Amino acid sequence: NHMESNILKGLRDLKTQTELAAVSIYSVCVSWPYMRYARGGGSDRGGIINLLDTVDMHRSLEPFCQKLADSPELLLNASTLDSDLTLDGRPLMNTFVFTKIRQRASELPRLKDAIRAMFSGGVKGWDIFTEEFKEDGPIDQLTAEEKEDMEINGTNDRNEGILAFTRKQKSRCPSGTIAFFEARAMYRQNETEDFISAHANSDEMILYAMREARKRDSDGSNKQFRVDEANLLIQKAQENKALQEKRLQEAAERRAELLATPVIMETPKLNMLTLAQLTAQMRIHWRIFEDPVLTAIPNKNMLKLKADMLTAVKAAVGRHKKRYVSP
Repeated sequence: NHMESNILKGLRDLKTQTELAAVSIYSVCVSWPYMRYARGGGSDRGGIINLLDTVDMHRSLEPFCQKLADSPELLLNASTLDSDLTLDGRPLMNTFVFTKIRQRASELPRLKDAIRAMFSGGVKGWDIFTEEFKEDGPIDQLTAEEKEDMEINGTNDRNEGILAFTRKQKSRCPSGTIAFFEARAMYRQNETEDFISAHANSDEMILYAMREARKRDSDGSNKQFRVDEANLLIQKAQENKALQEKRLQEAAERRAELLATPVIMETPKLNMLTLAQLTAQMRIHWRIFEDPVLTAIPNKNMLKLKADMLTAVKAAVGRHKKRYVSP
């Protein structure tokens, strides 16, 4: 495949590796922490943030990028604290990236210049994309009452923060139902705890809430949900098993077909074969004889031309004779 070949050549090029290193550093230092923050990042409100509450974060983007653009050596110094390298001051989300780049820093040409260019570009980009967060900007012109009444999603996708929160909750409580998650999310989003403290903290209200919760837990809705979930898991397991059995059966049939195909070792006869017949011979050496060279070829489509296939089969025959045929 020409595209994959070009990508591989690029990945082996030191200049390309330098650019990728700079992009990777920017991602770990700025992009990933920013998206974690924008998606709620473990916030108490269930992965939901109000964009109007993110002014300080957005105003910190340009000076943070400028600091690292001015001092790229901070990024390559293993003694630099994580809190000085990430936008939110939290530990690096991928220490492996920094470890490898620092190990190879001397091999990558003009790495500091690439880092400087990357973060300088970040300064220019964030200057454009955070215009509404600047001093005396649209958000600053809102009154306190207007900010209280307005809520703007932290991301363009209404579900993005919720989905991330759901994933975390599912890992912490695998048996939790959708109703359970919904109740927890609403509890945080609607600031129910503050409401309870202000208006419903009497013993009578607590007793009433407990009784209502018991009624809902005993109505059988969760039981049916769990039955449906179990049936779905069983169905998926059966489908996966059937698919695996089908694949094994097809593999066995292909192997039987190869075993029934005569093996041709003579060069004159090989020269007379069609592409389809040569392909069958190649598969015999690959699948049956386990030729190491053919096995190592990741994409057999590179042998789609008859001349290439013939050359590969002849070479495989030669290796087979050296390994198994007595002189």
